[in-house]
Amino acid sequence: MERRTLEIWGDLKTQNQMLLWVVGALSVALVAVALAVWGGLKRTPYLIRVNASGEAQVLRGTPEETAPDLAEARFFARQFLSVYLAPAPESAADDMALVLAWMTPKLREAHRKVLEDVRFISKVKSLKAQARVFFGDVVAAPTGARVTVTTEGMVESRLAASAQARREPFSATILLAGAARSTWNPNGFLVDHATVTYGSGEGGKGDDGP
Repeated sequence: MERRTLEIWGDLKTQNQMLLWVVGALSVALVAVALAVWGGLKRTPYLIRVNASGEAQVLRGTPEETAPDLAEARFFARQFLSVYLAPAPESAADDMALVLAWMTPKLREAHRKVLEDVRFISKVKSLKAQARVFFGDVVAAPTGARVTVTTEGMVESRLAASAQARREPFSATILLAGAARSTWNPNGFLVDHATVTYGSGEGGKGDDGP
C-alpha cells in the first residue's frame, strides 16, 4: 500500500485570513477602477493639437474647462496693456512679438505695418526708457460673444539719462474675442480692437497701434 504524506507550511487559519484580505483588496481596487472608467466616459474628451513649434492648443473640452470668464478677461487685459504700453528696451522685439500674437489676425497685420513704418522697436531701444504701468479699476462686461474691458491708469517712464520720471495718465478700451487656449495664451482671448487715450483726452491719442 502506497503511503502519501501531506506537508503543511504555516498556520491554516492565518493563511485563510491572508487570502481573504487579498480578495478584499482586489475587490476594492476593481471598484475604484470601474468608477474611474465610468467617470471618464461621462467627461467630454480633450482634443489637443500640437503644432510644429511644440505649442499645444485645446480644441475641445468641457465648457467649464475651456470657456474664459470675466476674471480671466480682466487679467488678460492688464497683461496685454502692461506689455503694449511699456515694452522694455532690452526685449522690445520680443515684447512686441508677444503683443502681436495676442491680437486677432486682422488687427495683427495692421499693427505690424505701423510698427515697421514708425520704426517703433528701434526707437524703444535707442531711448532706453524704463516704463511701468499702474492700473486703476479694470472692468469687464460681455458684449455679445465678446468681452469689452475698460480701464484707466498711469504710465511711468524714465529715460536712462534722466533721473526724473514722467507720469502720463491713460484710459483704454479693449474688445476681446474668444480664442483657443495655448501655451502662450492660456487665458483663451485675443485682442480684436484696442483704443488707448493719453492725458485728459484733449489732443490725446486714440489708436489701434503704438
